Amino acid sequence: HAPAGEGGRDGLPLSIVSVAGPFTARDNLDYEPFMDVVLKISEEKPDVVILTGPFVDRRHPKVASGTPTITEEDGTVRLCSYEQLFAAQISNLIEDLYANDPTIRTQFVLVPSTEDAFLDG
Repeated sequence: HAPAGEGGRDGLPLSIVSVAGPFTARDNLDYEPFMDVVLKISEEKPDVVILTGPFVDRRHPKVASGTPTITEEDGTVRLCSYEQLFAAQISNLIEDLYANDPTIRTQFVLVPSTEDAFLDG
């Protein structure tokens, strides 16, 4: 709750969205469910989005097997690290959101899960 006179944009109530992972389908690492989330965020433009992992789910078959891949823009598929997968599929989509709409003021809070593969570090 915001103190009187404070709040979200233009004095309106603060708008918060919370979404929990995993953000992939069980049969691929395309992150289509996450893309749907980002599209909805771009439409609704909440003040704050809380994303809770897992972002790179250690239980996903392609992650658990140690063979996560990224598909490059030219269609080339290559093996990648967990960090590269996170950067390509989560970070880049959030960055693209800001690049495509400079007026968006949404703040993101990312909360990792104990099921995130890159926490093994």
